Amino acid sequence: MRSIAIITAFCLVLPFHSQAEKVKGQIFFENDTIEVMIHVPVNAFTDEPNLEKLQFKVVYYDSTGQKIKLRPDHARGFSFTYGTHKILMLSVYNSLELGVFDPTGNNIFLHQIIDGKLKMFMYYNTAYYPLPNTLTGTLGIYHYQIDRCILQKGDGELKRTRTSGFKKDMAEYFSDCPELAEKIMNTENDEIDMKSIVDYYNLFCGLHQVSDH
Repeated sequence: MRSIAIITAFCLVLPFHSQAEKVKGQIFFENDTIEVMIHVPVNAFTDEPNLEKLQFKVVYYDSTGQKIKLRPDHARGFSFTYGTHKILMLSVYNSLELGVFDPTGNNIFLHQIIDGKLKMFMYYNTAYYPLPNTLTGTLGIYHYQIDRCILQKGDGELKRTRTSGFKKDMAEYFSDCPELAEKIMNTENDEIDMKSIVDYYNLFCGLHQVSDH
């Protein structure tokens, strides 16, 4: 049997502060693609794009320098390169109701990691909790980013990976590919790698009942 490695889909990073930079990018509309300058928020500590802030709105400047705010319902997505990061954010129907309630639309921009019959996205969210200061008696707020894998078969609904009961949940999700489901159940937790799972599905599993893009 082909071996497969699996990683957890739950990550913690240090608290962050943001700045922003203008970078060259593209906006994808239904029948057109335009070259623009995208306003990219950047984590000041890591110098990496803060993609959480781009999930419900992107700000860009058109060829005339006009500043435009774009919601996920109004475009197919956007892309840009920041340093060595090549980022593709696609607009998908927010069937999981991720993030805060947005009365302006039904979609969300998600960071696409893998394309294919099975797509893999990442969803970013900041969690907050109180942190008491025993020296001053004041109460501060600690925050950290949670990264979660989001899967999508063809044009189907989004699937959020779980941290509890992960292997059983994934085996059920991949019941259309029994060999993959078996590999997941027989893999040690510390060897779990979602990218390998998605790549395996796209290479070796059928998807007859779901249409491809």
